[in-house]
Amino acid sequence: MTILEVPAGDAPAMHGFGTAGVKPWLWFVAGGRVGDDVHLALTADTREEAEVFHAAALAAGADEILPPAVHPEYHADYYGGFVRDPLGINLEAVCHHPPRTGRAARGHGPDRVIDPTP
Repeated sequence: MTILEVPAGDAPAMHGFGTAGVKPWLWFVAGGRVGDDVHLALTADTREEAEVFHAAALAAGADEILPPAVHPEYHADYYGGFVRDPLGINLEAVCHHPPRTGRAARGHGPDRVIDPTP
């Protein structure tokens, strides 16, 4: 749902999308173009989910920018992988949590990764 709308004025009109009561996390700008200047970072709950996204994107025809890894230049637990889709959009799946340990790391916790392939 649109949670913030900025009418045209000194800047182009914009629509911010997200969850009610939360800062918008996706913006569309009037006159904007899809391509090399677009970067979408999708939040993953686990590092494994970031890896699954990255592998699925490559299998669907995306080009790899960076494989999933820790990027300490952002913060100590920033774990993300980057691809470029066929339209030139830089897509990233990022987890902001440390690696799982114990039962959860072995797929027994509530945050286990479920393989979406049949």
